[in-house]
Amino acid sequence: MFRGEGEDSWHTPFLSQLMFMGSGGCTRDLKKRASGTIAYGAQSIDQKVRVAKPETDYMMKWADYIDVQNGANVRPLASEFIPGARRRMSSLRDMATYVHDDQLYQAYLNAALILLDEKFAFDSGIPFHGASANALSRNNREPFALFGGPHLLTLVTEVSSRALKAVRLQKFTVHRRLRPEAAAALFHTVFTEYHPHRDLPGTSPYDATGTSAESLARHQMASLIAPYTHPYASDGTSQGSDPALDKILTEVRLHNEENCGDTTWLLPMAFPEGSPMHPAYGAGHATVAGACVTLLKAFFNMSDHKNPKSPAYLVKPKGQALVPDCGASPEDVTIDALALPMEKGLTLEGELNKLIWNISNARNIGGVHFYTDYIESALLGEAITIGILREQMMAYHAEENVEMTVPLLVERRLPDALLTGADPSAMGKVKAVRIRSDGTLTAADPTPGR
Repeated sequence: MFRGEGEDSWHTPFLSQLMFMGSGGCTRDLKKRASGTIAYGAQSIDQKVRVAKPETDYMMKWADYIDVQNGANVRPLASEFIPGARRRMSSLRDMATYVHDDQLYQAYLNAALILLDEKFAFDSGIPFHGASANALSRNNREPFALFGGPHLLTLVTEVSSRALKAVRLQKFTVHRRLRPEAAAALFHTVFTEYHPHRDLPGTSPYDATGTSAESLARHQMASLIAPYTHPYASDGTSQGSDPALDKILTEVRLHNEENCGDTTWLLPMAFPEGSPMHPAYGAGHATVAGACVTLLKAFFNMSDHKNPKSPAYLVKPKGQALVPDCGASPEDVTIDALALPMEKGLTLEGELNKLIWNISNARNIGGVHFYTDYIESALLGEAITIGILREQMMAYHAEENVEMTVPLLVERRLPDALLTGADPSAMGKVKAVRIRSDGTLTAADPTPGR
């Protein structure tokens, strides 16, 4: 649960190394990595996050849910965090905390800074680098604004901006998918026999026969939602035929009774204000994640430039990955980095793909998205970046003969809009693509050893 696509096929840590480690310099020093400090020019960034108060959920009462739906600014009133506490991410709630307040592309900016500091090789089709297979000399050219670190870092922000614009179109113009908290409110309304606010004095169930808005809502839920659920009878027994859903919602009801004292089927939320005020699909975080990680996979060589038949490793085979310890208690801030031997290592591509689902599914953990919001949005972001890199090829000199190879998140057929200049029928399903210097795409071999 909460894992995703594209990680290494063997057992690996749940949290991407790029969400936990610091930058180790050109020697990729384990102690520097274990510090959790990322080189950021003359400054530094640490990988610590604020610590949410343990076992504190929100919007479990109907009145709280309605306040949020009506636009109440409840977050300033909540006491979410342990004052002054910060720690390395060590729990699912820490991951939800990260994506609650992150600057949307910061995880990928951090990843880019780590890979640049540790001198990971750029794609062999990019000229003027020591590991380049391009015939152009680099003797009197230094990659900087073109094909260097600044080029990469500015593109991280560019693709994230384009991704947000594209996903906004999907949210408001195409799908308008309801949020998980809204789906739970519909369940709650049906299960309370159309009296969702029954814990408030002086209220009554939605009228079944009138023409009011509540009557129309009851009629719609009775005809469209109730048949797919299992409404509870007045004695509290289930009348439905979906044991899996019944078990989940029973757990939700018991959790809410224990933590807020009311019998509700509302979704407990990690954020006081619940979901953002826009539809669930596509997911902005997941689209940006797919876009930014695709950019990193295009710029950096996913194969070992010294041994092209082997993948590039973030942690070499028989090397040591970093994982958090468990801490003495949920509020413990003294989380240390433990070295975990990795017999098969961790590939760079696998840890970058893991970064996509760490960020995307952390939003699911917070309660604001469904799983399908993640994967479909990540693929949208991937397509956006491939399109941008095709555009970029038009800006380079023909003699530079730039090419980039991009391993895809999953094997698939790319959208026709990306296949102009190529024969779409010849592409079919692919695991990787090569973006050629004229902007066209061709199928490429996937990263070896994965």
